[in-house]
Amino acid sequence: MGALLFFIIFLEGYVVLAAELIAIRQMTPVAGTGTDVIAIIIAAVLMPLAFGYDAGGRYSPPPHKDYDTAVRMRLARNFLAASAFFCIGLSEPAIKTFFYFMQTAIPDISTLIYVVIYSALFLVVPVYLLAQTIPLVLKLIKNQDTSRITGRVLLFSTLGSFMGSVFTTVILMMTIGVYNTVIVVLAAMTVLTWIILPNKKRVFNFAAMIPLLVCVLLNSPIIKQRSNIISDNTYNTIRIFEHPDDSSTTVMALDDAYSAALREGYPVFPYAVFIEDTFIAPIENNTDIEPKDILVIGSGGFTMGLYDTHNTYSYVDIDPALKWVSEELFIKKELEDNKTFYPLPARRFISELKDTQKFDLIVVDVFRGKTLPEPLTTQEFFTSLKNIMKPNARLAMNLMICPNMSDQFSLNIDATVRSVFPNINYFLIGASAFNYDGWKTYERENGFNCAVNGLYTYFNTPEKPAIYTDNKNTAALDY
Repeated sequence: MGALLFFIIFLEGYVVLAAELIAIRQMTPVAGTGTDVIAIIIAAVLMPLAFGYDAGGRYSPPPHKDYDTAVRMRLARNFLAASAFFCIGLSEPAIKTFFYFMQTAIPDISTLIYVVIYSALFLVVPVYLLAQTIPLVLKLIKNQDTSRITGRVLLFSTLGSFMGSVFTTVILMMTIGVYNTVIVVLAAMTVLTWIILPNKKRVFNFAAMIPLLVCVLLNSPIIKQRSNIISDNTYNTIRIFEHPDDSSTTVMALDDAYSAALREGYPVFPYAVFIEDTFIAPIENNTDIEPKDILVIGSGGFTMGLYDTHNTYSYVDIDPALKWVSEELFIKKELEDNKTFYPLPARRFISELKDTQKFDLIVVDVFRGKTLPEPLTTQEFFTSLKNIMKPNARLAMNLMICPNMSDQFSLNIDATVRSVFPNINYFLIGASAFNYDGWKTYERENGFNCAVNGLYTYFNTPEKPAIYTDNKNTAALDY
């Protein structure tokens, strides 16, 4: 029985950390990956852990019941109730439905409020129940040195947490996908319920199966197929489907954010067309010029320079699955020899470049879900981009800001970009440029992108600008 109790402690530690990381991963499509979102999820785990430890330590079985049986039934009920919350709260289809309902019922508020409500409903209670496991299991271990047994219990709990962190993200999400990882966690919860049940309570086994069956249904291959999911891993849930308004257009979406689109084999999105026409078409397969070195950060579906076999391309994206998904199902051809994919975080890729490696054109189009990754919004990141630009190099960045700087993010990111690239340009692209209302206050949709499309472009001129003043003004000569 002793080894079994330590296994329960280990498995409980695994489930808590795995559930926390899955919850953070599942927030990407609906709330982004900001530090604030992660902080809310972590707080929704740590606080109920503290109160759960205290509640488990204060539990005292009724005097008229067998002590061990009562404690084990308390644990079994806790595991079953936690499973019921997790089977809904960790499944992407249920999470999307919940956020859609919240946006309908309580519109026009910060997405962080939705995250707080989600955490309160689907994380606080199950974690509170699971936290009672350690003190309750200690009640079942008798005639042992208290300090020694407590240390061993904490050892197994921490080992479980370690496995929940590393094994869940590095192994399970990357090999079997997020959907199946949720099923694994619910299966672990079912095992916990089964092994702690007293023998005369085995009828409880059927009830323990219900949350697992619901979880399998919500995360089944049929659900994934209906949602056009090709790959779901630690980094992205990749979907490929026909555009709802144009059956001739194929879309690749990463965590529900449209990443690339092709019509008859050519890019569709206005900013992508602008980059192709302005920066790539003039040098594409042009043998009269030396091949250019082009860096694409945020490779998406590898549509930038799709048919260019003359220039050298380096595509950088954190998700290694993008290459095979794109080659087999989106662009439907292998990358040519002049194109190399680096499945790395952008800042790591840049930091590992040799001092002599610089680029003639850099394209930046990076999103996690519908938000920008925070490490790629900083002055330091933009400085690193400038440092790897050749003289007279070009830069094009899709940052999706509100054109009239009507929100704090737009104001701040614009100031950050211009602190590094003072002579950078911002263009409204496509229909946004023709329909732009200079008096309208553009707002973000559900806290995400403004309903406009724009692009930053920069020319890395070696010339240093001068400031015209009343005292010294060479405008007439310069002009």
